[in-house]
Amino acid sequence: MEGKWWLAVFPGICIALLVLSANMFGDWLRVRLDPQLKNR
Repeated sequence: MEGKWWLAVFPGICIALLVLSANMFGDWLRVRLDPQLKNR
């Protein structure tokens, strides 16, 4: 596996981007659907 660093780096970047986008989508959904946050 020496010299094949991309076998770990690119899937790791994809997983990190997937988790980040799911987290941002969840935050957006919470702001959109929580009636207590709309009253402020």
